[in-house]
Amino acid sequence: MSFNSKETPFSYKIAKAGSLTIAGKLVCRCLDLITLAILSRLLSPADFGLTALAMTSVIIAETVTSLPLAAALLRVSKPTKAMYDTAFTLAFLRGILLALILSALGFVMMFIYDEPRLVALVMALSIAPILRGLLSPRMVDYMREMNFIPEAGIEIAGKTAALAASCALAFSTHSYWAIAVSTITTPFVMNLLSYRVAPYRPRFCLSEWVLFKNYVGWNSLTQLIGALKWQMDKLLLGYFVPKATLGQYTMASDLNNIPLQSIVVPLKRPVLASYSARGVRLPEELAKTYLKTSNAMLAFAGPVFVGLALLAVPAVYLVLGPKWAEAGSLLQWIALAALLTLPVINLDQLALTLDEARMLTWRTVLEFCVVVPLLFFGCVTYGVMGVVGTRIIGGLFTVLVSMEAVRKLIGCSFVCQIMVLRRTVLALLVMGGSLWLLRPLVVMDGSVIVLALSLAGVGLVGLLFYIGALAIFWRLAGYPAGIEAVVWGKGEIIFSQIKRRLVS
Repeated sequence: MSFNSKETPFSYKIAKAGSLTIAGKLVCRCLDLITLAILSRLLSPADFGLTALAMTSVIIAETVTSLPLAAALLRVSKPTKAMYDTAFTLAFLRGILLALILSALGFVMMFIYDEPRLVALVMALSIAPILRGLLSPRMVDYMREMNFIPEAGIEIAGKTAALAASCALAFSTHSYWAIAVSTITTPFVMNLLSYRVAPYRPRFCLSEWVLFKNYVGWNSLTQLIGALKWQMDKLLLGYFVPKATLGQYTMASDLNNIPLQSIVVPLKRPVLASYSARGVRLPEELAKTYLKTSNAMLAFAGPVFVGLALLAVPAVYLVLGPKWAEAGSLLQWIALAALLTLPVINLDQLALTLDEARMLTWRTVLEFCVVVPLLFFGCVTYGVMGVVGTRIIGGLFTVLVSMEAVRKLIGCSFVCQIMVLRRTVLALLVMGGSLWLLRPLVVMDGSVIVLALSLAGVGLVGLLFYIGALAIFWRLAGYPAGIEAVVWGKGEIIFSQIKRRLVS
């Protein structure tokens, strides 16, 4: 069977871009793990603690001051030189603001923690987000064409250089500055290479400020409120529960973020490019593209979070050891909360494409006003499980608010948004049921090898059930266009190429 509809080539292009982006991120994650494994043997835990303390202020400040300049440029089919110059100038001004904020925070943290080394460390680490913001603005041209190979290439090169530089410094000095060098080297190399692969001569200009003004003002407010909302659970738990319990919760939350950062976040860039592509301008075309990408998000990442929700306890036991058992119990519920929000994650890209950044701000404000009081009540009344329960309730609330926002933006009804997910949801339920029945086969009281093999076997069987169910439901539906057709078409191409090579 072959699929040659007009929609398939464009969908295939999005799927290919998403696959390449995820592959690049996975390679970068592997390089990060190698770097961490080497530095952890050459440096002390105190070195990592000092650097992590300094990075906290950097991460918060970077989140609040981030600017979606690429989203604004993608809305223009042929950006002018003045537009690129304005984007660069805004990034430069943002870098100056970030440097000033972090310089002040360094002194504040020095007095709070009585640690003079934090001043120089925070100032040095502030270089990293500044450099990330000053990449060549013409890199957006590759995004527009859904060519993410250059971006993945320069990031892998940056991670490789960071691995070499940080390990060399750690071997020679055994100083915590090796961690800082690793953090700074990656964006430094990426910055240099970006101007090589996407040539651009910087020039200060604000003549096209109008193109970016909505993104800057509303996005900054959104990031500020969002940053407070994201950190509120840890702030409350740190006050109301023992530090050990907070550590278990933080570990579970961090483990849940790994697939989000490796799979979901990389998919956002090709999704944003797909909304801004030529021909995807009319509401009906935007609605069609949104529904496809929404289902694709759930289809790609859903199995990971279903697996975490049902196998988190033995997985954490295997990776972290028995002392982190509570983190495994918390992770299964946190993963469920993340699973609920997967279909509406790409609302951000849709709103930015339609120049509706203010809608994202109001959604964040509404979520903040609803979730924070629930967090406070849940934490005070039920402790850490109250916070986890609030994350699930907050996830459901986010889905409802986001679906209403989609309805207002592109006229796509609730029923339409739900029905496009039906095959994937059913397949995930089949996977969940199979994992639930097979969980007793995971051997936790034997050796590490037996646990690893039994866990991998059960997880693989669950994944096969998911793929098989998805294929069956797609066939019963009459082979409609969607993520299944894209994957099937890609499989046909690969099979035909292999067959051709074998014959030749």
